[in-house]
Amino acid sequence: MIDFIEDLKRFFAMAKQLQVGGQKQILKIFGYLCLVVVCTSATAQQDTDGAWTLPRLINFALDNNKQIGAKELATKKREQSVLVAEGQNLPSVDFVTFLNAYPVNERLLIERHGFRPSNPFEDVILNYGLQLTFPLYTGGRLKEEINLAEAGVKIALARTNLSRQELIFNVTSGYYTYLKLQSVLDANEGLLRSVMESRRIAAQQLAVGRTAKLDLLKLDTRVSSARTQLVVVRNAVDRTLSALSALLGLPPGTGLNIVGNLQVAVTSTSIDEAQFSARLERQDLIAIRAEIKAQKHLVEIARSKFSPQLNSSVFLGGYTGNSGETQSDAKIFITLRMPLYSGNSLQSKERETLFRLQELQLRLEYAERNAMAEVEQALIELNSTWARLDTGLLSVELAQEALRIERRKFQQGRGTGNDLLLAEEVVLRAKTEYAAAQSDSQLALAALRFATGQIQQTVGNSQSNIE
Repeated sequence: MIDFIEDLKRFFAMAKQLQVGGQKQILKIFGYLCLVVVCTSATAQQDTDGAWTLPRLINFALDNNKQIGAKELATKKREQSVLVAEGQNLPSVDFVTFLNAYPVNERLLIERHGFRPSNPFEDVILNYGLQLTFPLYTGGRLKEEINLAEAGVKIALARTNLSRQELIFNVTSGYYTYLKLQSVLDANEGLLRSVMESRRIAAQQLAVGRTAKLDLLKLDTRVSSARTQLVVVRNAVDRTLSALSALLGLPPGTGLNIVGNLQVAVTSTSIDEAQFSARLERQDLIAIRAEIKAQKHLVEIARSKFSPQLNSSVFLGGYTGNSGETQSDAKIFITLRMPLYSGNSLQSKERETLFRLQELQLRLEYAERNAMAEVEQALIELNSTWARLDTGLLSVELAQEALRIERRKFQQGRGTGNDLLLAEEVVLRAKTEYAAAQSDSQLALAALRFATGQIQQTVGNSQSNIE
């Protein structure tokens, strides 16, 4: 950054030495643009520097996710719909103008004056002024429209929260998958160092005739295999980082210093508590219930169309007739609208809303059953992974002790290279399985939180469990 600023100073110095004004301005503009680009890049780099813990990953993803931003705007739009619906209950004031043409009595004109008028609408009046209109009776339609708009806000909020929880779950899954792969990577790197050390000892023993050449060849093959496996694991780590960068909205190749551990505190929760939480807090269930409530309001709105509609209007203004004179005018209107025949459209609309209501009720029943099954499956998976933790840790300790014994025997010339390779493979497999058990425990815990609708409550406390 400092070197680039020095380069910009050189650009400005060159610009001062130029006699042509146009070239001077070009260099100044170019230098300014470069400075803006570099400062922007430095700011973006600063945003991605430092240690990335799980809370930071989640909060960064939530702040930069475009889909969640769009749904938050949709919620704000729904909130405006509530204000629109409430505004229909208030009086409205408009400037109005209308032209009235009244027919003349043609028979009377012929009898009195002996001629037929060329225009039967000779009496034309222009009205203009302010009109105050307010509803008197709508059959409950306006109240139901307000309730419908409020239910729409709840639907939008639930869908936004569901998207947030899905993003949190995906980031959490990527985070613990990365930690698992990093643990496997460390184990493979340790295995490679161990195999190379064993190969070095075997070469020394072969030189003094204390081991067979076949053992050295086996170790060479094992070194090659360990290096290949190391490349495979590194590629998996890179793919996981790319997936996390995509969730965070960062460009591909962005470096992330992810820190954390796979330790998990083992606690227990009953299936009744988990299912009770799911019924209350799962956002997909909340959204469907809000849709049902909104649909009930739509049914009432459809039924209100059968009721009479009564409005009142007050007009204050003036009118101009054929004489050209302007006079003040005031009128009070009371309008009654009663549907008599609509081609069966009102009845069809009511049946349509009722069928939709029944559809949503069936969807809710299916979603609740599916949610309870997901909670039960998540609990089973969580208990299974916790059972693997104890056996996994014990397997690692036993494998490391066996490897220590085999390595000492090999160094003393009392063991074979094949026995040492087998012991090292057992250690690698035990560490990999233990890391997988730790990662699966965290993922199963996150899946249970997601299934119960509580994953959003755990942001910033990744090690906590459901009480």
